[in-house]
Amino acid sequence: MTFPKVDENIVKGLIAGIGGGLVASWIMNVFQRGLSKLFHEDEKSHGAQSLQTGWPDHGAGVYLQER
Repeated sequence: MTFPKVDENIVKGLIAGIGGGLVASWIMNVFQRGLSKLFHEDEKSHGAQSLQTGWPDHGAGVYLQER
């Protein structure tokens, strides 16, 4: 099976675009994580799992028993 000849510049541009996108995504995540720590240092997650402390008589366990 033979593949059609692709211009070398297209391949280089594709590889550069993918690499640049991955690097930019990583930088954006690091930056946003830093801002999140700076502005929301004392806050906890608001998910149901963050309410549980490991024992049924704490957090969500007590809430569910009362219901």
